[in-house]
Amino acid sequence: PEVEAAVLPLRARISVRAGLGNLAAGLRPPATGHDNPHYFDDAACVRAAVLAVVHPGDPEEAAALAEFDARYTQDGDGVHGARAVAAAIAVALAGADVDTVVNAALDRLPEGTEIARNAAHAVRLAREFADEPAGAFALVPVLEHQIVDHVYSYGIAAAETVPVALALTTAARGEIAQAIPAAACLSRVADSAPALAGALAGAIGSVTAVPAGWREACRTLAGCALPRLAGTDLIELAGLLAATEPATPGGQFRHDAHNGHGSRPLGPAPLPHHARTR
Repeated sequence: PEVEAAVLPLRARISVRAGLGNLAAGLRPPATGHDNPHYFDDAACVRAAVLAVVHPGDPEEAAALAEFDARYTQDGDGVHGARAVAAAIAVALAGADVDTVVNAALDRLPEGTEIARNAAHAVRLAREFADEPAGAFALVPVLEHQIVDHVYSYGIAAAETVPVALALTTAARGEIAQAIPAAACLSRVADSAPALAGALAGAIGSVTAVPAGWREACRTLAGCALPRLAGTDLIELAGLLAATEPATPGGQFRHDAHNGHGSRPLGPAPLPHHARTR
């Protein structure tokens, strides 16, 4: 059956639905992400922000896990962006400052890729605007004209949203109450850039940096993407994630093998259980 006609109990990005359709058709990663009309989008980047919790302080392992996940739905910049976000969050969770966090992301972006060029340029602009009284908001019109693509109708390309998030986190000096509203001002990328900027700044500043009113306004999930999660308390869910611990080394072999570091040959495999809840 056609991927777009598949009846799935969720609302999802094009890359995710296409990836699920590819799996149903018998494909396996990396083909599910490569043979995908939206391989370049940032769906896996958002997932990577959560996966990084499994490897706090270990950007290499966090990036490897994010890539394992990303290969199901992405390729190219979609994978590079996921690795960058995971590495940055992992470093932030260990208490690093904003520049170290952003540099950890930049270090995972391969030279010559669009996402690397955009990210380097966006962060350079952010550092040039560091002394502006308006902070991150002074950077909004500059990013609008130099980073954001106004041609393609979907503003969710990882090569745009990840650089924007890195730049605004830099310009805001990691302050979540400034990074998120500034990202929301860029209407073209306002679907994911605020979430990515919030994840980065939130990991840098911890939950205490999130305004209390914001926490209360968004803590109960509406179930838009996964209806079964309607009513779930996001703060309680975050507490469960914070109580996770890495699996034993033997439990890491699937994503390590996928990245060329393990002993198992590449091939179909069930999703790994990388973490368990205490």
